[in-house]
Amino acid sequence: MMTKPTIRPNMSLYWKLIISSGLLGCTLGVAQPSGIFSHLRIQSSAVWADNFSRTSHLPTQKSSQVYNLSGTVDNRHQLDRNWLLISKGEIARQYVTKYTALNNINATARLKLRRKFGLGPFAPVIDFSTQLTGTSFKETGRNGWLFEAGVSASKRLTESLRLTGGASWNHYSAKRRTYDVSTERLFLESSWDITERWRISLGASRIHGQFVANAAGKIWSQAIGGQLGPEIFQHYNTLAWEVSDTFGPGWVAYRNRDSTIDQ
Repeated sequence: MMTKPTIRPNMSLYWKLIISSGLLGCTLGVAQPSGIFSHLRIQSSAVWADNFSRTSHLPTQKSSQVYNLSGTVDNRHQLDRNWLLISKGEIARQYVTKYTALNNINATARLKLRRKFGLGPFAPVIDFSTQLTGTSFKETGRNGWLFEAGVSASKRLTESLRLTGGASWNHYSAKRRTYDVSTERLFLESSWDITERWRISLGASRIHGQFVANAAGKIWSQAIGGQLGPEIFQHYNTLAWEVSDTFGPGWVAYRNRDSTIDQ
């Protein structure tokens, strides 16, 4: 049966590998000696997304392989001894093998103001950031604009180990009301530079707010029809929803609220 409005995480612990070559991910950086943009970064990844559908009914959860490719350029302007302004532009492409309606391309503009406390690589750093992203999905009702603002602090503990933590807020304004969501996020991440070319990152985050979840048509009909109990009936009948067919014929997308994801 469907549970009370809590979204299960795609993974119990969020983890990623950023490596220079291999099957899981690939990153290529090219430094430009002059011009408006000083760095070019190309990154790719392949991820198995468990419960990619964010479905609370366990037997009908859908998972998929997800591939990402992105290119980023940035410009760095030293404002004074301690303050650095970083501007970035990015174009990214996502391909979902099983559920092609979620294939998308997006473009992002970012601004980051960095305050460094002291000299050298071990000095702590605080970043204030904001970004605007436009996303176009194959399923056009999900198209929209994302605004995000955040703050983070980082400190290199050793020559190879860095610790980062922070918080952010974002709002996604979509073409269709069901996909309009706002969330807050807290995160903690550590990265270990094994060699000059290899890095491992391990982190965890808690996200609270609104999420787009999905349900099989038969299960959704039971939820809003009262067959799964009065509490579920009362809650799910207050949510924005629509038939999307994203994960199969009759599947429903709905906007949950006051939910938490631990990754």
